[in-house]
Amino acid sequence: KVRTPSLMVSYAAGQQLREHGPRRMRIFAGGDRPFIESVTDAAPLLYLVHNAIMDSEIEAAKAKLAPYLLPHPPGRSSEAPIHRATRSLGALRGAQLTAFYDRVASIVGYPVDHLSEPILERRRAGQPYALREDRALLPLNPRGVEDARARTIMTVYCYLDDVKDEDGGALYFARARPGAVRVRVRKGLAAIFYSALEDGTLDRTAAHGDAPLRPGAEAWVLALRVYDRPRPLARRVILPAVL
Repeated sequence: KVRTPSLMVSYAAGQQLREHGPRRMRIFAGGDRPFIESVTDAAPLLYLVHNAIMDSEIEAAKAKLAPYLLPHPPGRSSEAPIHRATRSLGALRGAQLTAFYDRVASIVGYPVDHLSEPILERRRAGQPYALREDRALLPLNPRGVEDARARTIMTVYCYLDDVKDEDGGALYFARARPGAVRVRVRKGLAAIFYSALEDGTLDRTAAHGDAPLRPGAEAWVLALRVYDRPRPLARRVILPAVL
């Protein structure tokens, strides 16, 4: 059943999107399949992917990561509005998350080994709005989920539930050109944007922040980083097996 007109049904490589832009896309109808909607091809380069993650994949992500949620930033109390979990899963992702990784790799145009480990966030009321940028990653932490030698060139935020507009939580790009961009939280929607310019430098227009949530509202987000080089085999295969 066709429900929503869109710009694309088939998966599109990120580099092709950068080169040709949304004006070169043919118009199809998306239905329940993943499809890409262009938001801006100015600055930053931002696309929304509808139906990017299936219900079974959402359940698998929560099952594998939610038990490890900790206050973020580290050291905050258990009442902190943001709790985050990330694990080195590698080949232990299971069929559902493997399918999600394959889908994201097909959309962004980079192999799976360029993708970070999954980062699950549970967001609640109390977090003030603040801009953040996805810079080069920090040195390897004790859990082995960060890669100091890789630069984040793309960021993927995938929303795992619906949040009413009046409850907040929208993703804002305050420095976007020609004007600020607001992305509403919708289950299955992925916001994919370039964190770096073509020369590898940080794209300052990609700075983003989340609108505060109203008391009682909650948002779950699964994030991935796309690196400019493959992650080492030891961190993708050996480390998950020993942790």
